[in-house]
Order: sequence, then structure tokens, then C-alpha cells
Amino acid sequence: MKLIKNKNIILCVILIIVISYIIFQNNFKINHATNELNNNFPSTTLPIAQFLNPITERIVKLPVEVPLEIDYGIGLSNRKQLSNRGMLFTFQNSNKHRGFSMKNTYIDLSIAFINAEKKIVSIKEMTALNQNIYTINMPFKYAIEAPKHWFTKNKIEIGYKVILP
Repeated sequence: MKLIKNKNIILCVILIIVISYIIFQNNFKINHATNELNNNFPSTTLPIAQFLNPITERIVKLPVEVPLEIDYGIGLSNRKQLSNRGMLFTFQNSNKHRGFSMKNTYIDLSIAFINAEKKIVSIKEMTALNQNIYTINMPFKYAIEAPKHWFTKNKIEIGYKVILP
């Protein structure tokens, strides 16, 4: 009788271990998938935007996330930090009536507006959680958001040529 009791206890312990393992594996998979969704992009190598000084031909590179057009309204929203990377937006046609909002964006950003010839036509600083719409009074086809003052720190100015991924 004692042997049967011991076997039952051993089976229960093994069953608890197996169930715990299955639960742990499922939680790990769910957390991993959620982290990937929260970051919008897996932690793989990002495409590179290059900024070319037209006089010195010095190139400065910025890794950029490239969201699907359907996700443009989300952009960098809900981020608490942004390492040395940016986000590239490409529009089908040049348009001067598009704007960028900082709604639900918790970090200050810089934005470069780029025309169809791939030259920077304006750079603006955007304040976190500000309800203003940031735009310019001239057509632009691309925009790159970057960490606060990134363009200034890297001496990137209006007129620079941009080589896009």
C-alpha cells in the first residue's frame, strides 16, 4: 500500500512539473510576441537613411524604422525612449497639407521634411504630448523623425541630400 502511495505522489509531482513547464513556455512565447508588437519592429538590423552634406560630402547615417502606411498614424506613439534610431515616412505624392502629431508620444522628437528631390526642406523640433500639428508650407514627400536635436547634434541642415533605404 505504501508503494502505491509513493507512486501516486511521484506521479503528482511529475504532473505538476510538466504543467508548470507548459505554462512557463506559453507565458514566455506570449511575452516575447507582445514585446515585439510593442516595439513595432523586431530587434533586427534596420535600414539606414544617409544624410549627405552637399559641400563636404560627409555622410551621417541613421537607422530607421519603416512602418506600413496604415500605421503612419501610430508612428512613434507610446514610446518611452528612442535610442539612436528614427522613423521614415514615405508618401505617394508630395503634399504640403500633411502634418505630424505628438499625441501619445512621450519623447521629444526632431523631424526633417524632405522633398521629392530628396533634399531636406525643413527641420523642426517637436514636443512630447503636444497637441499641435507639425507641418510646413511647402510640398514634401518624405519625413524622418529622430531623437530630440539629432539633426542639430549631427550638423545636418536644410539643403542636405538624403539617401533613403
